[in-house]
Amino acid sequence: MSGVSQNHTVNSDIETLSNTVLAGGYCIGCGVCTAVTGSKMEVKFNESGEYEACGKESANPALLRVCPFSNHCTDEDNISQELFKNAEHHDPRLGHYKEVLAGHVDEGTFRQEGSSGGLGKWILHELLLSGAVDGIIHVQATHPDKNSSPLYKYEIQTELSKISQGARSAYYPITLADVLNELKNLPGRFAIAGVPCFIKALRLLCREEPVYQEKFRYFIGLICGHLKSRFYADMLAWQFGIKPGHLGHIEFRQKLPGTNAKQKGIEVKRRDTVEKETRVKTVDTLFGADYNLGLFQYKACDYCDDVVAETADISIGDAWLPNYISDGRGTSLVIVRNSEILQLLKKATTSKRIILSPISADQAAISQRGGLRQRREGLSYRLSKADKENNWRPLKRFQPRSLWYAPNRQKIYDQRTILGVKSKKLFMDAVGHDEWMEFETPVKKMIDQYKSLYKPSHLTRYKRGIARRFNRFYLSILRVFGV
Repeated sequence: MSGVSQNHTVNSDIETLSNTVLAGGYCIGCGVCTAVTGSKMEVKFNESGEYEACGKESANPALLRVCPFSNHCTDEDNISQELFKNAEHHDPRLGHYKEVLAGHVDEGTFRQEGSSGGLGKWILHELLLSGAVDGIIHVQATHPDKNSSPLYKYEIQTELSKISQGARSAYYPITLADVLNELKNLPGRFAIAGVPCFIKALRLLCREEPVYQEKFRYFIGLICGHLKSRFYADMLAWQFGIKPGHLGHIEFRQKLPGTNAKQKGIEVKRRDTVEKETRVKTVDTLFGADYNLGLFQYKACDYCDDVVAETADISIGDAWLPNYISDGRGTSLVIVRNSEILQLLKKATTSKRIILSPISADQAAISQRGGLRQRREGLSYRLSKADKENNWRPLKRFQPRSLWYAPNRQKIYDQRTILGVKSKKLFMDAVGHDEWMEFETPVKKMIDQYKSLYKPSHLTRYKRGIARRFNRFYLSILRVFGV
């Protein structure tokens, strides 16, 4: 009788994962499910250019508990409360934290070679240099020579000299599956950098698998907009004359002289060895490059409520504030939750190796307001819509809201979702026919429709005009009476 019960549990667990997260398109391809004891899960590219798990029968119900989009896992609030309950502050937008800072590295080439102010690479370097960890795990470019090979992947580094080779920002699908398998047999403790959902998944894995609890010492979170399909890189390269299947390398955040922090440079190289020319253009000159349009976005990202990696020891991103954007060298936003890392930063600030200044939680939230609105108001609307359509969706920390009172916001969120979904299908068709305009023409129309939703209506403009005229008239009356 117990054997029947066990088989039923096995089938129920894998069927639940398959019928919810996988069938609904909510898998992010993190690969943490492959590291569970007894797991027969694999991670592969799907037809949309995204990493996705595919499963076979497994005897471990922990599969459901480690998946960050499963309804059987612990949420970010509970994880962070357990980890950072001694943190002095809590903000619903940032999670628990000790201090919020903004600044940059002022030594070496960290700032020039890193994203934003270079703090991410610098912290990994310092943790390895000080002996706090035996190695670091971060994303690196692969420079592959086969069409099916990924352009970026996670690698384990134990040499200081190789940390600088890590990617600035990889707007490209990544999985942890291979590196977790490699890590299981390595001695020592490690620091890892990752986007919010990956950090959450790793925290969940550490709860289930003691071997990983022993391996991971520090978690460095990367503030995230959303994940991209590999089609995003192919789309950019095609505009340089490098057709899909021939891209050998892409740098998404080249820092160019005379530009501000938002004017990123895109650098590409062909895969073949015949042409080794490096080509560079600024992001504003390339069609569809605007990250905020949501082209080629993973569906799961529309159902994520963690912008700043609330379960990480420290979160790092761009300080998108007016006083920092003008500096093209980049400025980092830093949210610190771990006491040891905070002391590391304070010591380096005192010796002027890094330049950091405290900022408020409100300033930090303002710097990420687009992402927060998308993952708060927009998420609540999408949850409500999924429920009305009787579709399965992940349980989140925010309640469904229909936004009936803000019809234009509904249209904005709907159009953004359409851009994410249809861009993949249109790109596949364009590649199949070797015709770029089959992609650009319809997508441009959808982008124009999306942008038009941000323009005020005729009635709104009329009301604003009346208000301005009234204010001018009122002020003129006050001047007449010398007030």
